[in-house]
Amino acid sequence: DFFDLGGASLAALEVVARVDDELDVDLPDAALFSHRTIAELAAEIDRRRSGGADRSLPTTAIPRLDPDRPVPLSAGEEAMLLEHLADPTDIRYNVARHYTIRGTLEPARLAAAIETVVARHGPLHTAFDRDRTVLTAAEAIRFRSLATSGTDGDDDGDAARRESIDALAGEPFHLRRGPLVRVDVGERTPGVWDVLVATHHISIDAGTFDLLWYEIGEAYAGRTLPELPVTAAEHADWQRRSAGRHAEFWSEQRGALDPEPVALDAPDEPEPDGYLHRVASLTPAELHDGPGTTPFATSLAAAAVVLARWSRSGRIEIGVTASTKDHRDARPLIGYYLNSLPLGIEVPSHGVLADVAHRASATVGRALEHRTYPFAQMVRDARRLGEREPSIAHMLAYEELAPAEFAGMPAEHRILASGTSVTELTFFVQERSDSVRLGL
Repeated sequence: DFFDLGGASLAALEVVARVDDELDVDLPDAALFSHRTIAELAAEIDRRRSGGADRSLPTTAIPRLDPDRPVPLSAGEEAMLLEHLADPTDIRYNVARHYTIRGTLEPARLAAAIETVVARHGPLHTAFDRDRTVLTAAEAIRFRSLATSGTDGDDDGDAARRESIDALAGEPFHLRRGPLVRVDVGERTPGVWDVLVATHHISIDAGTFDLLWYEIGEAYAGRTLPELPVTAAEHADWQRRSAGRHAEFWSEQRGALDPEPVALDAPDEPEPDGYLHRVASLTPAELHDGPGTTPFATSLAAAAVVLARWSRSGRIEIGVTASTKDHRDARPLIGYYLNSLPLGIEVPSHGVLADVAHRASATVGRALEHRTYPFAQMVRDARRLGEREPSIAHMLAYEELAPAEFAGMPAEHRILASGTSVTELTFFVQERSDSVRLGL
């Protein structure tokens, strides 16, 4: 069993991608959740090759779009843009990372690498105005020097440096005219560099931020990046045309669980950025050995158990974020590829975590096959049919963060929180190579 051997969600997606490429099949991303052994997966591959696959699954090539046609918005971009237009000063959706690089960094060479990568990906250089204007490099990117010299190792200086960097990350974005990518670079002490990369969530998510950093490093090192098989706009157009087949599943889910409201006590005073965080006492290996099929399922079960303490029935509705990359050609794309999924988890009054984790694992496995159906459309469907509207008051965000090395130089990174929450309560679980970090 792949998961019994320590496999996790990200590794499962990587396995499916490799199998697709090596054996020229098009397995759904969630294939390993339902076919967990080599024998089961081989049988599923044979079934698909012999024509026994469900032909409702998208296996066709993504058609190219007329380059003169206005760039369509994805469902996620559309929902994000509506929120931004309601309040352009809102910084809840700012996404920023502060990298510390140790070595010899050439700012001009870094700027050129960033231009190369931004030019490859539409969400990083196409304005979110009516005409979807393609921005020049100078319009799409703001590259500035960062005054952080002489502060390494000094507590007061380090605090001031972080405060300055956090303030830059918290500036609102102008999505209609740019810049869409902001980069601030400074040498703190000889051989120690601060690099702040900030974008709006409409242009990126946590997983593709790792890809952005990787591509910048490759371009900086002088390596040629492979041509993208499709554009983000082409994938969005193709995905919108195939979304309807998931509606019935989410209608059934709405009727399967009648969640009770969760009445939470007021939290303790938050830390200055409005984000409580700590390093977990368990290691990544211990999280992988948890009772859930995956570390994500274990984290989801743990969050549900905690919320159930403030619920009368133990029927919990909790939102999770899932990648909407459902085609192999979309895997190298950078952009906003997340959807919010409302999942129902039942927590028995005398149950143990292992029981809840088993339920959570099954729920996640079923939902992943239908993860691209937009949450906003689920709400519209419920209103049209007179059904209970899904609501995400509580969210679990699970991230598997890649190491942050840069062009062969050691690097560290810090994810910056905007200090505001999209939901009433969000649990963050960040799995790194050496630790598990929790946020609230």
